[in-house]
Amino acid sequence: MNKVILLPLFVLLFISSFSLKAQTSYEIQCTMTLEEISQVQPFNVDHYKQENVRDIVNTLFTELDLIYDKLNNDQGEPIAQHIEAVHTAIESAEEIEMNYSMFDADLEIIETVE
Repeated sequence: MNKVILLPLFVLLFISSFSLKAQTSYEIQCTMTLEEISQVQPFNVDHYKQENVRDIVNTLFTELDLIYDKLNNDQGEPIAQHIEAVHTAIESAEEIEMNYSMFDADLEIIETVE
C-alpha cells in the first residue's frame, strides 16, 4: 500500500484508541453485600472478627467508590490517599485472616491506575 493511504489510516486508529480509553467507566466490581461477605468468611458469622470485617468492607467500598468517581470524572485530584487506604484495609484483612477475594477484580484495577 502506498504511504498516502497508510498514514491517514494509522492516524485514525491512533485517535480511536485514545477515544476508547477515554470512555472507560470504572465501577466497583464486587457485587456482594456486606451480609454475603460476612457469610463467606473462614470464621463463624457470630465470631468477634466479624466486626472488623464490617469495618474493612465499609472502608473498601467507600474508598473504591471515591477512587472510581475521581477516575470517571477525570478529576485532577490525587487518588493516592484513597489507594493507600485500600492497601491499609487489605493489610487489616490479612491480619484477621479475612477472605477478601471478592475484591480481587477491584484490586487489579487499582494496581493499573497507581
